[in-house]
Amino acid sequence: MNNVADVIAAGLLIPLIVLTVMDGGIYLILLLSVLSVYAVIQTFRTYKKTGSVVRTVVSGFAAVIFSAGAYLMYSHLFF
Repeated sequence: MNNVADVIAAGLLIPLIVLTVMDGGIYLILLLSVLSVYAVIQTFRTYKKTGSVVRTVVSGFAAVIFSAGAYLMYSHLFF
């Protein structure tokens, strides 16, 4: 954890994981949203660091999956 994004993500994820286990619902949506933003940051960092297109595509796909999961949970709970 030598990067600012890692520290911020850990600071957001740890309480959200605890709240998701305790209550679920909206906290799961927030958890998936934070994970999708962090996955996008990791995608850019992976491409910048390694230049590997395959790893970048896999990281980007993970970001899309997390954001789609957050949207589906939001639409399921509130519509």
